[in-house]
Amino acid sequence: MVENPDCQIPPLLLIMLVENAFKHGAETLIDKAFIHMQLMATREQIYFEISNNFDPSESKEPGIGLNNLKRRLELLYPEKHSLITKIENETTYKASLKLNLT
Repeated sequence: MVENPDCQIPPLLLIMLVENAFKHGAETLIDKAFIHMQLMATREQIYFEISNNFDPSESKEPGIGLNNLKRRLELLYPEKHSLITKIENETTYKASLKLNLT
């Protein structure tokens, strides 16, 4: 749903969340991998949500991608953003990003 087609955000701001969904989910699963994305933009807010399944037996070293994204959000949208990442069940990871544009 896009109520504001002229809405702009910095280039590649969402790519880290998309890359993580592939890197830690679809790339490592052999069967039934999924990635679900939702993007909504209004005049006041952008909301992006992505979820993917993953193999809990695959342990990977934590990278710097999410930390870099958090820092970038702090610089670009101080006190005007929310990034929530969580494991919803044993095999589904979800990230939700809300940017307040006003």
